[in-house]
Amino acid sequence: MHEMMSRCMELCQAMSESIGQLRRTVAQAHESNDPAKMRAALGQVEAHFSAMDKNMAGCMNMMSQGQRGMMDQGKMDHGEMRKGTEQDR
Repeated sequence: MHEMMSRCMELCQAMSESIGQLRRTVAQAHESNDPAKMRAALGQVEAHFSAMDKNMAGCMNMMSQGQRGMMDQGKMDHGEMRKGTEQDR
């Protein structure tokens, strides 16, 4: 679980840095008023959006698996507690 959270935090940090870089690229293209630079900046934004979608899907998948694992663990713990109570009778 801890490894999953660490990996997602790393991906979020990388995406945040990427967004910052994209903002600078778009601002420079906008300031240049050069259509070719603006198109290039939009192309970079689209490529980064695709990569971010993929990373977020991976994180969502990991979190979903982690939640299922925690629920399954909770069921096992609850079942073990019930067995212990039944043995005490």
